[in-house]
Amino acid sequence: QTIASARTVVIVRDPIHALDSLKRSRALRKEKHLSWPQFSLCVAEMQAMVARIQECPQDRIHWIRYEDLVSNAHGTMKALAAWIGIEFEDCLLQPTMLSQEWPGISSFKSTAGIEALPAGRTVQSLDSFDLDYVDAHLNEFRKHFGYA
Repeated sequence: QTIASARTVVIVRDPIHALDSLKRSRALRKEKHLSWPQFSLCVAEMQAMVARIQECPQDRIHWIRYEDLVSNAHGTMKALAAWIGIEFEDCLLQPTMLSQEWPGISSFKSTAGIEALPAGRTVQSLDSFDLDYVDAHLNEFRKHFGYA
């Protein structure tokens, strides 16, 4: 059973950069390393996400590319507010988590709030095998979200 008025917002990121960041953050924490089996499970989860999104009523799902959010936070959040049906307010541009200010996070370089820097950085943790695997198995994901 579904709730007729329910809607979903999905934020996606280029899978190459998302996996690169995940691999780096796990290495920095020295826990849950992104081993080959874990890497392939992450790729499978991204594939499954596309399938789930394609099954949803398209008028009830709004997807946002991370790269668009950080490069044009105002425009992206204004469009999202309109889609949800709320008035846009500047507080929507203030990143928070559990009502606390969110200073930003990056596995590669400190960030402050909303910054486009992580979206444009070069891949640093994935090797050529990882990149070839992503290219071979996430082609549909990348096309669906405009990363082709």
